[in-house]
This record gives sequence, C-alpha cells and structure tokens, in this order.
Amino acid sequence: MHYITTKQTTYTEPNGGRDNIVNLPPTIIFPIGHLIEFFLALKTPAKLLSYIKTIRIPRASTYHKEITNIFNNSQKIT
Repeated sequence: MHYITTKQTTYTEPNGGRDNIVNLPPTIIFPIGHLIEFFLALKTPAKLLSYIKTIRIPRASTYHKEITNIFNNSQKIT
C-alpha cells in the first residue's frame, strides 16, 4: 500500500500544475494499474520495462527508473 500512496504523491501536481491538469478524485479501479506494476516489480522485475512499453507510457525508461526507486524505497519501510 505504501508503494501506491508514494507513487500517487510523487506524480500528483497541484491543480493547474505546469500542464494545467486538474486532479480528480480516484475512481474505484484506480489502484489496478499500480498493483500490476507493484506485482511485476515484486515477482518479475525484468518484465516491468516491457510492460511499461506495451502500455505506451511516454519516456518508458525514465518512468521505469522512477517507479523502481519508489518500489525499492517502499520495501525498505515495511
């Protein structure tokens, strides 16, 4: 759970932000994408980058490094 909250905090900008995006409240399916990334990072880290590229996240390598750091830091806390 710490992984999801840390990731959400990391990527949420104040309303307006530099891209002028308004943050809406999370929906019921909100954590599913985070849980998929968490599971891959936990069980098969070698497949995480491939998954990120498959779902077409921009700057996949950078995003992979960022969420890997978030994952590793969240594992140190528990």
